[in-house]
Amino acid sequence: MKAYQQQLAIAVEWKVENESGIAAYDVQRSADGIHFNEIHTTAVTGNNNSTVHYSVLDENPATGNNFYRIKSIDRSGQAQYSQTVNVKMGNTKAAISVYPNPLQNNTINLQFSNQQAGKYSIRLMNTNGQIVYSSVLNISSNNMAQAIEVPQLLAKGMYQVEINGPGNTKQTEQVIVQ
Repeated sequence: MKAYQQQLAIAVEWKVENESGIAAYDVQRSADGIHFNEIHTTAVTGNNNSTVHYSVLDENPATGNNFYRIKSIDRSGQAQYSQTVNVKMGNTKAAISVYPNPLQNNTINLQFSNQQAGKYSIRLMNTNGQIVYSSVLNISSNNMAQAIEVPQLLAKGMYQVEINGPGNTKQTEQVIVQ
């Protein structure tokens, strides 16, 4: 799942590898990351075993934080929730933030605020400086949230997330895995 600013709106996109048994998806938004409201419901495209891409445009985002998540509802009424991503609207300083800290569910959430579009390399390093995960993101909007799921289970401890962007920009953030 990812979300990013598109002029005065926020685009929310997600892909599903297997939507067998799913009836619908609710796109939910929150200003505080805790209390969510449904803003859009999408019916499934086919309940098949292939990858399906979905997209919703939130044309009424709030100024400041806009947290999004996807609620998938199966045919029996049971619900599951995606990770949460955050897009900040309005005049904010240029920044890249990592949240939450400590990391949850082996997922690194990155918030790009007023950043140049382009390729960003992400490296997760342990305290010995060993790279335990690396990825390249193509950031298409100067305000965008991106969730990165680390495929291997991370050992508890301190890590550094190194983000290298266009124009030789570099930022390092300390994160904790509990």
